[in-house]
Amino acid sequence: MREEVKRQPTFPKLAEGSKCEHAQDVCEDCWVEWLDSQVSTVAWDRVSCCQCSNVLGQSEVKALASGGAFEEYVFALVHRF
Repeated sequence: MREEVKRQPTFPKLAEGSKCEHAQDVCEDCWVEWLDSQVSTVAWDRVSCCQCSNVLGQSEVKALASGGAFEEYVFALVHRF
């Protein structure tokens, strides 16, 4: 029987210039889940950090979101007017 190997969670760093000053205590998988939800439910300019209320910039969303969520974010950004 083959043992299942558990993957250690990774904790991504926010982009340089981020307004967030706290330690990153949220794993990459949870960030992806959070941003998928945020992009689907709030305006593009209100997508926030999952640990504080700071609004995330485009580079942060790109670095942390799934490809599909980032595409949805960019679409909303481009069609904001």
